[in-house]
Amino acid sequence: MNRKFTSIILIFVLLVSGIVMTGCGTTFDEEAANKLEKDVYNLYEEFKPIYANGDSVYDVSSYLYKWSKKNGFVARKLGGGNIIITKPASVPDQSLPYTIIQCAISLANSKEASQRAAIALGTIMNLKQNGKVGILFTVNSDGSYDGAKRLLADNLDSDYFIHLESGVTSAVNIGSAGTSEYEMSMKYEMAAPIGTIAYSLELKGLPGDDSSVLTGANPNAILILSNFLTGCRASGMLVELADFDGGSAAGKYPVSAKAIIMVNQSSEAKLLTRFTSNQESFTKKYRDDFPDATFTLTKVASPKKVINNDNAANILSLLYTTINGVYRTSEDNGGGTTLAVANIGTLSTNSNKMTVRILARSMDATVLTEMNESYHATAYLSDATFRIVDRSSIWPFDPEQVFANDFIQLAKDTGIGGLTMSPTFLKSECAIFYEKKKDINMISFSVNNNDAFLDAKTLLFYITGLVQNQE
Repeated sequence: MNRKFTSIILIFVLLVSGIVMTGCGTTFDEEAANKLEKDVYNLYEEFKPIYANGDSVYDVSSYLYKWSKKNGFVARKLGGGNIIITKPASVPDQSLPYTIIQCAISLANSKEASQRAAIALGTIMNLKQNGKVGILFTVNSDGSYDGAKRLLADNLDSDYFIHLESGVTSAVNIGSAGTSEYEMSMKYEMAAPIGTIAYSLELKGLPGDDSSVLTGANPNAILILSNFLTGCRASGMLVELADFDGGSAAGKYPVSAKAIIMVNQSSEAKLLTRFTSNQESFTKKYRDDFPDATFTLTKVASPKKVINNDNAANILSLLYTTINGVYRTSEDNGGGTTLAVANIGTLSTNSNKMTVRILARSMDATVLTEMNESYHATAYLSDATFRIVDRSSIWPFDPEQVFANDFIQLAKDTGIGGLTMSPTFLKSECAIFYEKKKDINMISFSVNNNDAFLDAKTLLFYITGLVQNQE
């Protein structure tokens, strides 16, 4: 379809004092602004319990389908739980642009997902002048993006495609990192403990943010515990490992980690002294950022068995030698732009098998291939097996994209300041859409609860502006 409609100058003549749109009688006065804000809020309150209490993403999809019929929109099931809700063009003109706003249906972050739905549907409810607009809902079960993967390329045909993502602040992203999720595992044997005193070493209360968020402090609970244990053993203490678990997903910073350890009487005093020092350092470093985090060492009942000493050494060696955090930057000295990162997200020692999951992210396909080989080698050196359990493609960054530049400028004029165009390390459906349709004219717009009205206002103004430009 023709993309000639985007024009910075023509879009901005629509804005007067950030609240009134002129042209062909279309207005966005205080009354209209209040209605949009109220609609977005009411939809959020309506959808929030549906997302939170749904047994599956398909229940939510079914609800949205029925909602669209009830509210006079055209809805179509695309298969696999995906649906598209359509608002026809305000005038019968085939040359008007077609815009798709896409939202993922997810139960994992129900508040964020219901907020995206409220912003998208609140926008089309308040459009007065528009080309054809579709709200595409794709199901996302357990982070698998199964709905996006099932879409046909024809379902993505549009002039403008706006993926709604959730973020702490509003943002526009063009391009995303490719990912590889690794699983490293090793079987181990159990043995009778030599030590006689058992402790539970635990760190909990961290936020567990997505590991694509690189700003701020992002301590890894698994590594903090493993580094402490490695240091104890390196200093000559007899510290045996009975159990070690932490994290919930490869792509999340671990919220917590816990290890059950055994020591003998001659090592106990050294262990307690070393822990007190580590605990004080952790508190001093992270107290302000994570006031709810606790780092504790507590006596517990002694387990009957511990992990064989050689196997425990391999587990701790694997964690110690595996690169976590920034893997590659644009400058050799570690400065410049971050190009690749990795996160040790989960660790378990259930059923005589240690399993660790790691998510690697890179903006460069060559670097991602290098990471695959590097982590495979790390696993091999610690006698662990290695496999790639999931991958996602790279969505190339295009700083010259007209759509994104126009959208950012309009957002500033509607009240969302500080927007920049940048790639993201966040794993999303966009890379899947790009693989299906290489010429897709797409941006990822991060929205949030605090700016929900401004986010919806920006979408409404942009879509309306495309029609105004055509006249």
